[in-house]
Amino acid sequence: LKNRNITIKMPEGVPPEVSNSFVALVPAAVILVLFWGIRYLLDFNISSFLSTLLMPLKGVLVGNSLFGGLLTIFLITGFWTLGIHGAAIMDPVIRPFWEMSIAQNMSEFTSGTSAHNLSTIFTEQFLQWFIWIGGAGGTLALVVLFMFSKSTYLRDLGKLSLLPGLFNINEPIILGAPIVMNPILGIPFIIGPLITGSLAYVLTITGVVPMMMARLPFTVPGPLGAFISTNWSVPALILSCVNFVIDLVIYYPFFKVFEKQQLSKE
Repeated sequence: LKNRNITIKMPEGVPPEVSNSFVALVPAAVILVLFWGIRYLLDFNISSFLSTLLMPLKGVLVGNSLFGGLLTIFLITGFWTLGIHGAAIMDPVIRPFWEMSIAQNMSEFTSGTSAHNLSTIFTEQFLQWFIWIGGAGGTLALVVLFMFSKSTYLRDLGKLSLLPGLFNINEPIILGAPIVMNPILGIPFIIGPLITGSLAYVLTITGVVPMMMARLPFTVPGPLGAFISTNWSVPALILSCVNFVIDLVIYYPFFKVFEKQQLSKE
């Protein structure tokens, strides 16, 4: 619509920030009306449709299967890169099982079972404290890289995203970079968690780190959440820190390519 000049034009002399807001009104209105029509006139709920497609996988996604855990990670990060809130899509399918799994682990632990011998590895907390460091995709590492970028935009975005990222809120970096619909940053966003998830799984089944025995708010910073949720396990705390470093290494080459593009624009 903008390329075809189907927009609201403001007189000359109007500040660009104001005129750009009016330019966005027509495209935004078209998008709103389009999806309102799909949802209410056609009575088609896109989120429910995607959740229904995933429903046959519900028995695989939660438990002690490495394949199931990695599939969960892949689907959540994959949906995010397409501009769809991955956790929101997966919630109707997987959350009841997540809740039952952590409740069972907590009950077993309070009954005297060691945190190393609980029932379920791939609880939501396992993903949260070992893999989603800074939010889905392990984006705190990318935030740190942005903070030291040569690009003014990336450096400012990194500083803006640091405080939310420390508490596992990463919409600023996902939508601000953006990672959504960005093949350069989307690749490490998906691959990084698959690698850190595999490492955390191996160290759990070999008894190096315990399983999750507490349900903390998702906004607790990663290493601290891992430390508390595994009955104050130092190896779990160290694993969370190691996974952060792994995320840094994986994001770095893609960050440099993206930084080069931003610098050429600037």
